[in-house]
Order: sequence, then C-alpha cells, then structure tokens
Amino acid sequence: MRKLLRAALTCAAWSALLAIAAAADRLEFTVTEAAGIRRFSFPVTATLNFPKAVEKDAQFELRRAGDRVTAQFTRVDKSTVEVDFNTSLGPFESARFALSYGEKIAPPPPPRRGHRVSQMDDLFVIANEPYIVWRVPRSLERLLRSVEFRPVEHVRPSPTESLGLWLESTNGERIAVKLDVRKSSAEIIKPGPLAAQLRFTWAISDPQLPGVKCQLEMSFPVSKSWVEIAWKIEDPRGVVRRAGSLLETNLDSPTNAQPTLVDWGAGGSAYLALRPGMATRLANSPTKKWTVLRGKPGSLSPFVEQANNQMAEGWLHVMDRKRCLALAVDQFGIAGGDALDVTASGRVDVRRTFVPATSRTKNLRFWMHFVFFPPQISAATSPQAMQNPLLVEPVR
Repeated sequence: MRKLLRAALTCAAWSALLAIAAAADRLEFTVTEAAGIRRFSFPVTATLNFPKAVEKDAQFELRRAGDRVTAQFTRVDKSTVEVDFNTSLGPFESARFALSYGEKIAPPPPPRRGHRVSQMDDLFVIANEPYIVWRVPRSLERLLRSVEFRPVEHVRPSPTESLGLWLESTNGERIAVKLDVRKSSAEIIKPGPLAAQLRFTWAISDPQLPGVKCQLEMSFPVSKSWVEIAWKIEDPRGVVRRAGSLLETNLDSPTNAQPTLVDWGAGGSAYLALRPGMATRLANSPTKKWTVLRGKPGSLSPFVEQANNQMAEGWLHVMDRKRCLALAVDQFGIAGGDALDVTASGRVDVRRTFVPATSRTKNLRFWMHFVFFPPQISAATSPQAMQNPLLVEPVR
C-alpha cells in the first residue's frame, strides 16, 4: 500500500512539474562587471530573444540566485523583450540571472517609487517625485529644458539662445536641430517605473543636409540621475561633418575667489579652475594626441598634453559649490575627432567630427549625470562606469 501511495505521489509530483514547465519557460543570462569598478544598484538593460513567440498574456519574472529581482519588462516584438533592473557587483564579478515567462506567473509587485512619464503640451515630463523632474521639449530645442533635482535647478533657462543638438555640414555651416512636430515622431518607449525612454525620429529639412535622417533615444534609469543620449544619423550623401550638443548648466556666476571647477578624464585626471571669462577644452582624435587647453575663448593654450600612448577617457566634471554635471562620451577620440568645451559660466559643448565624413551611418552617444558638489559623495558612481555598462550575455 505504501509503495502504491509513494508511486501515486511521485506521479503527482511529476505531473505538477510538467504543468509548471508547460506554464512557464525560462531563459538564463549572465551580467558581468568588466571594467574593474564596483557597481552599486547599477542599471542594466538586457535584450532577450525567445526561441518562439511569447503569448500576449504571458507574465515575466526575474531571479538572481533564486531571489526575485524587481524588474521592468518591455516587449520589443513577439519574441523579444527588454528587461530593465538594477544590480550590484564587485570589480570583475559576474552574476547569473533567470527569466521565467508564462501565463501563470504572478505579476511582480510594483516598486514603491520610480519614474513616471507624461506628455504635457509641448513637453515630455519624467518625474520621480519628490526627488527629480526632467522636462524634455517635444521639438528637442535645447534638448533639456529643465532638470529640477531638488533643491536646485541644474539647467539655466536660456530662451534667446540656440542650445541643444546641432549638425555641421561639410561646407562648415552649423545648423541647430529643431523638430517640426507635424513631420517628426516622438514616442514614449518606456514609461517607467525603473526605466524611462523617449525616441525621436525625424528628417532634416535644411538644404545644406539633403537626405539626412535621425533617430535619438533618451534613456533615464531610476537608480541614477543621468540621461543617456544615443543619436544615430543616416547620411546617405556624406554631407554631415560634425554633430554635437550645447548645454547651459545653471552654475553660480564664477568669481576669482569662487571659480568654476573642472575635472577632465584625460589620460589620467586633470583638474583646473576657471575664473570669469575663461574656458577649457579636451580634444582627441584617432590621429592626434589628446590635449587639455585653458585660457580666454579664442586664445586657448595647452594646459596638459598626452605624454604616452594612453587615450583620453573623454569625461568631465563641471561644478560650482552646489551643483555638478558629470558628462561622459562613448568611444571618445576613437570613433572620430572628439572635443568637449567648457566655459566658466557653465556652458558645455559636446562635438564629434566624423572620420571619414563620407560614412553613411554616424553615431554620437553620451551621458549627462546631474549630481551635487562634491561628486565624490553625491554621485554614487563614476563617469568611467557610465562609459562601461555592465555586460549581458546569454547562457548557451
């Protein structure tokens, strides 16, 4: 009798396991820290491809070492999902994650707080109350209209200035980017709460740039106060020579006693002070050594120069005694001739010269992290960490 009961229980257990397997499938992947930097609650975006289409009503669940991980799931298509979550890893550490999906998985509990994206008239608003509110103009004029990271505003209102994205044609003319709302697309790709993302698509109407089309994605992870800008430029006639972005930070006016402070990620870290009327630049390219310059605009002179074969990292801190912008450029000086310009008033110009200019697809990717002074205390991460996202690899 006991043998029969044991057999019946075993069959019941196997039936339950088969039912679970039928109700939920599973993908595994690893996340690796490869830059030698400790990460604390660092944002990860994993794009996962399923072997077959996933049912519309399927739920998702993410686990690390058996523990459920709070995550956000965005369907890209019927067999692809993007998973946004945060994780902590030591230098060169790797962790294994398992994504289960199926109709009988219980939906995860919502996070206690997070980003919420809304559109108000001509603005997208990314709000994480009561901490930070981003305002992005639908036209992309000025790119960021406001970054209210309480208790201070980090972006200076400049209604008369031509700030934001710009393109330069091969004849040397700089053209400010402003989207025509009727002829462009602006979408909320990820509404939060763990990750917010906007996508803009448009064609350049200026006759100096015939046939040029652009796509720009702005990504806002909840665990960090940065925005990642990924700009893709399709240039079938090879008429775009440079691309960049101009931002006016809301720094206090510098004085001789309280100058604007700048840290450069050159071959090592170079730091300097900008008194009223001064400026500085970090420039690098595949064919030239990097240089940090400082002086009056229009008459900059070398401050630090490359003394070995080490490439410039391509990041900066610009700060007063309240605010700090940490800005980092992807593949600085590798993908093209790159430069970062900073003035004592807090104006920052990011630009890339495309080498060769005739290339058909051009990219500029950079991060702007808005924190407080000093960044070593408030940032909880580094520009180098932004430039080196955690690596996601499927388990075969």
